[in-house]
Amino acid sequence: MAVPYWVGDQVPLSFTAKDGNSAGPSAATVDIFDHENVLIVDNGSATIASTTVTYTVPGANTDIAGTYRAVFSLTFSGIARQHVIHFLIRNPAIRDSTYGSVAAVELLVGDIVANRTFTDTTVPSFDTIQDLVFGVAAEMNVELRQNGYYAPVRAADDPIAYEYLAHCNNSGAAARALSTLPMESYVIPTEERSGGDRREMLDRELWHCIQRIRRQELPAGRQESMFKRMYSGSQKDRTSGSTKDAVFSRSKFDNPGARSLTS
Repeated sequence: MAVPYWVGDQVPLSFTAKDGNSAGPSAATVDIFDHENVLIVDNGSATIASTTVTYTVPGANTDIAGTYRAVFSLTFSGIARQHVIHFLIRNPAIRDSTYGSVAAVELLVGDIVANRTFTDTTVPSFDTIQDLVFGVAAEMNVELRQNGYYAPVRAADDPIAYEYLAHCNNSGAAARALSTLPMESYVIPTEERSGGDRREMLDRELWHCIQRIRRQELPAGRQESMFKRMYSGSQKDRTSGSTKDAVFSRSKFDNPGARSLTS
């Protein structure tokens, strides 16, 4: 079973190895492969203390979440042996375009798995939750960019907006995590509806965020002014790029309340 570790920390791999005479190995090296079977540590030198073999994996070599496989090659009096350890990076270095994290989703809905911890063997798995966090963040960034904001929002530039987006990112991912489980019913969140189950309430947080972005109510930096698409007597069409579209759709000569009287 995979053991969870935090990225950035030193991942300590350790085990006891001895031959039939209770003697430890004379030499030990390690190759480490990621979840796509890509070699990330080649012929690393392990430490031997009597019968204990250790190797500390630098976080810089395992900065992507997922399951890893460490294959130790041991030498006992000229005889070669192997020992394999599987381990899991639980908390990935967050992408620049992401606001939430797997750890935050665990706080919201971790009760759906054992020990409130998503791993490679849980349903949903760690990789699934990570993909949900990334997917919700991508949806938010599309809305931000489409509505004139800089995307992604940076914590250093707009800390208040960033914290709000992180909350919504985590809530949206948590709601979708719950959608992986059998449910009786689900209602799309709306402004008027305030009740519902936990999944609906979490999803509503993301829905409110999207609506706030569309209403230009997010206190974050903008890459274009709210009036950038406005021109004297016309506006710019987002799809065609035309700057000749009328700001008002009704002609000044149209009077919907007027009546023609017949003699």
